[in-house]
Amino acid sequence: MLENISRKDPLTGLLNRRGFHLVLSESMFPVNGTCSAVAIIDLDDFKKINDTYGHACGDHVLKEVSRLVADRTRQGDIACRWGGEEFLVFYSSADEASLSEIANRIRQTVADHMYLFEGHYLTVTVTIGFSPCRNISDFAACLNRADDALYYGKKKGKNQVVQG
Repeated sequence: MLENISRKDPLTGLLNRRGFHLVLSESMFPVNGTCSAVAIIDLDDFKKINDTYGHACGDHVLKEVSRLVADRTRQGDIACRWGGEEFLVFYSSADEASLSEIANRIRQTVADHMYLFEGHYLTVTVTIGFSPCRNISDFAACLNRADDALYYGKKKGKNQVVQG
């Protein structure tokens, strides 16, 4: 029970960063040139939600977004709450065109979802940076490329998917 608690984010029920690294180390990277990837998903203007509606509303939004992300994560992929209002998904295998399509589906799903909190409908968008990985030794560099792509997307207007 303690091990499970130490691996899960208590608010969203997703893996936390520690749990993600443990599961990733147990996973097998694809072979024969199949692409895997990492995507970092960051809620746009999340501070404004907390400042306008309160932290309970922010928690509600985080739970909803985590559910939407988890619902669009395929068997074999790993989703986690990376920290604050960031989520991370490791895609175990997919071609690069499919990865962009999958990330755009998540982005659109989050934007289209009706977030209702105490009689207020909120609009929530995310920016996603993703990068292909070829092997586990490339994971740190892959994560950095995805993070750079995320920040590029934030600077260029948010609510978009950018490949690193």
